[in-house]
Amino acid sequence: MVKELVMYLRHNILPRLKKFLNLIICVCFLPLVPINSGVAYGQTIPDRAPNSLDLCKNHEEVDLLIVTDQSQSMGKDSERGKNEDPLPGSGFFSVNQALKNIKAQLGRSENVHVGLIGFADRSGEGYLNRNFFSNESLSDQEIYEATHQQPGNGVATNYTSAFTEAAELFENAKKDNPERCRVLLFFTDGLIENTSGIKKEPQFALDKRSEICASEGEANVLNDLDVTSIAVVLDPNRSERDKRLGIPPSMGSLLALTGDIGSPLFQKWYDEWQDQELLDNFDIGNCDRPNRKGVIIGVGELDRLPSVLLRAVVSTTTRPWEDCNNLNPPGEELPAGAFIESIILFAEDGVINGAKALNTSPGRQELDLVTEKYQFQIMQNTLKYFQAGWKLVSETTPGDASLNCRVQPVSLQNLPAIAEYDAPVLRPGSTISVSAELPYIDCTAVQSITIFNSDASEIEGNCDDGNRWVFEGYKVPNTLNGEISSVGLIEAKVNPKYESNLFGSQGYCGAVEVTSEICMSFFVNDDVVPIGDALGTCNETKDLLGDTKIILTESGPQVTIDCTLAADEDDQTDFIISWTGEGGNWSVGSGPSDGSGSGPSDSSGGSGPSDGSGSDGSGSDGSGSDGSGGSGGSGGSDGSGPSDGSGPDESQCANRDANTGNLLERTLPPKEVESIEIATEFCEDLIGKLCITPVGAPESQSCTEIELIIDEELRKIASTIVECSSNFLSINGNGGELPKEPLKGDAGCEMRENPYGQVILTVVTQDAVNSLEWGIKLKDESCEIDDSDPFRISWNSESESCQFVFQTTDPVNNGKYERNGANHKLLLSVQIPTISKKSIKCDFEDSQKWNCELIANMDFKKRSNPLSWLFALLISLALAFLMYGIWYFIIKRYTKFRKGTYSWTRLQLRDIERIDDSLGFRSETLQNWNRLTHDAGDWNNLVIKDNQYELRFDNLKVSSHLPPIWKPHRVLSGGWAKVERKGWAFAGWKPGPKPGSMKHDFDKAAIVGVRTDSNTQGTEGVAYFIQPISFNVDSGVDSERLKEEAIRLFDKSGHYLVDQTNLRTKSGSTFTLVVSKLKDLLPKKKVNVKDKTVRQHTRSRGRYEQNTEDQSRSGDKKRRNKKSKTKAKRYSDKAKPQQITAENPKPKPKGRYDDV
Repeated sequence: MVKELVMYLRHNILPRLKKFLNLIICVCFLPLVPINSGVAYGQTIPDRAPNSLDLCKNHEEVDLLIVTDQSQSMGKDSERGKNEDPLPGSGFFSVNQALKNIKAQLGRSENVHVGLIGFADRSGEGYLNRNFFSNESLSDQEIYEATHQQPGNGVATNYTSAFTEAAELFENAKKDNPERCRVLLFFTDGLIENTSGIKKEPQFALDKRSEICASEGEANVLNDLDVTSIAVVLDPNRSERDKRLGIPPSMGSLLALTGDIGSPLFQKWYDEWQDQELLDNFDIGNCDRPNRKGVIIGVGELDRLPSVLLRAVVSTTTRPWEDCNNLNPPGEELPAGAFIESIILFAEDGVINGAKALNTSPGRQELDLVTEKYQFQIMQNTLKYFQAGWKLVSETTPGDASLNCRVQPVSLQNLPAIAEYDAPVLRPGSTISVSAELPYIDCTAVQSITIFNSDASEIEGNCDDGNRWVFEGYKVPNTLNGEISSVGLIEAKVNPKYESNLFGSQGYCGAVEVTSEICMSFFVNDDVVPIGDALGTCNETKDLLGDTKIILTESGPQVTIDCTLAADEDDQTDFIISWTGEGGNWSVGSGPSDGSGSGPSDSSGGSGPSDGSGSDGSGSDGSGSDGSGGSGGSGGSDGSGPSDGSGPDESQCANRDANTGNLLERTLPPKEVESIEIATEFCEDLIGKLCITPVGAPESQSCTEIELIIDEELRKIASTIVECSSNFLSINGNGGELPKEPLKGDAGCEMRENPYGQVILTVVTQDAVNSLEWGIKLKDESCEIDDSDPFRISWNSESESCQFVFQTTDPVNNGKYERNGANHKLLLSVQIPTISKKSIKCDFEDSQKWNCELIANMDFKKRSNPLSWLFALLISLALAFLMYGIWYFIIKRYTKFRKGTYSWTRLQLRDIERIDDSLGFRSETLQNWNRLTHDAGDWNNLVIKDNQYELRFDNLKVSSHLPPIWKPHRVLSGGWAKVERKGWAFAGWKPGPKPGSMKHDFDKAAIVGVRTDSNTQGTEGVAYFIQPISFNVDSGVDSERLKEEAIRLFDKSGHYLVDQTNLRTKSGSTFTLVVSKLKDLLPKKKVNVKDKTVRQHTRSRGRYEQNTEDQSRSGDKKRRNKKSKTKAKRYSDKAKPQQITAENPKPKPKGRYDDV
């Protein structure tokens, strides 16, 4: 039994296992085929790593020239979607998305100057022609023109025209700005061709490649101009023949431009073909430039391209943070965020999933940050609240993704400082105490601060309990030209705690001094009055962001200007203050006698003693030149505005005339100094000049130009109250799949502390494609605001700043989301009721001055919906099953016998013997059979009609079969014919896919059979030969061939007969047969041999041998054999073929079959 099982496994299981292993080997080694093929052809290329995109180091400005392919192969102008944008799938679509991302992420960067041209046959013609470099953002019209065909440029693809035009632009730009970094961003679909096409004139591409790669070619010209090139090769949607002809010379040209032979994209195309002629067309020998640092990238890397360009741009204004890679787990403790302007992280590989700031304040252990797929940025309005010792942690995929981190220190310049002194007025050489606060920085976050005295000595500061730094012993410098002027700028340096963990060994000051001459500075506004002739001056300003102030009174907001009068050293001096210009109802004094007010800084009448301003406490009477005064020094006791919070009555300006002319006459004793305030209502434009004239010394007149346009000043005030660190909205997860929850965006926005009371902020979204609506959401829940309307918040801003972010009112509809044209804008508007009832709305000009226009760059991909995928899978499976069913029934329809008329004969073999212990059989009768000894009358006719699936002749049944429909792997092997006769096992030639089967579409055949119940040592057999009747039986050609195949079937294919015998005696699948054989190996219980049922189960235990261990069963078998021989004899006589003669014609067929 063990022997039978082994043979069964050998002939049934092992062949199938070998086929499976062969399939696995083929699949596993398939990727090695191109490599081995390349080696076989003897092709080698330099083994260099791909170039890394590391641009513009040590350059402060960049000239970026974008060149776009506008040939016909990039897309048709007729294929346009919404907003006339190109449809997905075309080259123009990829370029369109890339340019919009570049526009959104680079924006109006002052140090990035962008040019944009297109090319086809020619370059620089048509409507698109920004053939100059500008730091203005790309317009939507320019992007539109760049992504469709230009009539003036033609329709073909000529790289030389593009490179020549680019070289000319860079050459002109280098003359004017030689210090700038120059970058070429080149978009193409990768095939050089003329108007006749690459098939008709392939030599054109080869000639252009040779021109570009020549020693004086365009590639070397651009390199001589210090141009670094980025070649973006889009997927060429062309035929295989076009690719074979066009890609090798085109890639060779780009190799000369970039030197990036290690680029995966270049390697892909080089390994695509093994034809030596195609490989030669790359012309690596002439085109390779190993020392060039450009890159060749594909369309799959376009998503990362804007962040790569942004990294190149910010490298000019930032410094590397080497210790940031990788921030998981968190890195070292970092200095206070108020010392940091921004931190930007770029993913060199992998993607960024999220980031957190840890230990930012005593009450907050962690803060989730808004991140995009390939980058994220922490801006100053967020950082400035982080205490010293905070940490940053990032989450990336993979976990060890390489990060490129950049940091920009904040510039602490002109910080306001206060001078403290005992004298009534500051004189040159006076010694004062200077005190100042560092904004948002506790004393514990600083190791030391030092200022530089006017004699260049250093004064180290001390921090008091109120986080205020005090510097004792500063000497007041001389004034310029002997005029009244402020103490002015005081240089300083600071050492933040943990500074080396972020800024390296050079520290904070070293990082700042890369772009600034000094590390830090304070500004003291107190006037220094020289001793000598009479002098007078007013603080010079042209806008409210200078020295002019707004204070709030019961009658409304007022504009105030500080003026200083200094008498002659020896004589009494008379002064006249006059106004010449448009608007204004000027008066002297704007508050109570102590000089207090509600402006952004103290409203005292100038510097001087702490008890009041000037020698007589100016402003006490509020009188003008005629004794009357505008406001009479009125003002709320607490400096607040109107109790109802309403804005000023703007009609008050229209109900009175401007008081031009002399405003004030003042007399001062010798050496006396007086500071006064001149004020007017803030309700109209003020354009003119305010002059102070010493009487008797007109040559000493001092005039201050004033130009205050009320609408512009309102916008400037709004920009100081609502400030965003960036005009680009960073959207959480941007670049990945669309999230299910509402989108969150951050631009580093906050409403700053200010003296104007209630502030109303409104956001309006302009999105014509996806109709998104962004609302305002607080970043810090400590802010108390009215947020009943998601698009509008109202906040009293007198006490503290309040940070806010943006969030869409609803999740984005995944099904309706349109990626094409998804970029949109958010516009902020501000209303300050205590100053004006007008809503300060954002327009383009405003966005140039403050970040009230936020660009939302949407680069999300549609979210993969599991249910949609399941539905699509079910539909696909249903269609596959339907197509498979149709194909199956077509195959079944043609699984039939070949139509025709055939001759057949039978050879009875009574001397079949086993060949030793093998499975083969042999017959002397078959070996000695000869057509000459075989009577021609033994050949019978067999007629096969069309669409016949079953044959019957000589008691044989031959039927065509196809595997069942649920076994497709067997259906693929085709159908077969099965030969059947009771008590016999058959095999046929040509053999079929199943044991004992044969091909169903034969035109000649040999069939051999053995009797299944014959004695194994003397088996009875039979051989049938079938051949077309058109062949001459006497020729013997086919007969001899059929005889040889019959002998071979007996000799080599005996196991088919044995297997078929087993299939007749045991039903079930292959698995069932194996299980049955294993059961036979188990120990058997002793049974009663007289039990008929047991006898049936133990009748035979071998495949070919008789089991004779039971005498009773042996006798039963002899009786059965005798009975079987009698039946076989009758069967044999009945099956004897009839000879067809004229006297004995062919009998009429029964039914649809031909029985002979």
